[in-house]
Amino acid sequence: MLKLIKEIVQSNKAQAFMEFALTVPIILFLIIVGIILAMTINAKVTISNASHEAGRVAAVTEDKEKIIEVAKSGVLGGGLITNYDGMTTFDPKKDVTIVRHDGKVTVSIDYKQPTVVPMIGALLGNPDFWGTYIPIHASATFLDETELVGSE
Repeated sequence: MLKLIKEIVQSNKAQAFMEFALTVPIILFLIIVGIILAMTINAKVTISNASHEAGRVAAVTEDKEKIIEVAKSGVLGGGLITNYDGMTTFDPKKDVTIVRHDGKVTVSIDYKQPTVVPMIGALLGNPDFWGTYIPIHASATFLDETELVGSE
């Protein structure tokens, strides 16, 4: 029996199986991380576009509800979600900020991109090591044209 086990271990089939068994988890991890990064890049582009659109609206109106609605439609229209597994990823009332200062208006949007691998969020900016999201922030600044209209 011992001789048979020794022959199996020394055979090429056993070596190939061991190499396969060692590389499969690494390959799967890289595929999952690649998918998560692609989703994060998509979320960043969507959030940037939504903040730009909301910033354009904020430049010509002071209607906060309208600005927040444009930001919300940009986020949801880009395919992002507001809740994931009990976690709020996007709340327009909290995650959209509008700041008017020195003749400019800045619209900022925060988003939590969910992940299925806990430590990936920590590597990409989540202050909670085991947190299952990646924080994303985007902002756009425009000339505040509402002040120009009021001065005429």
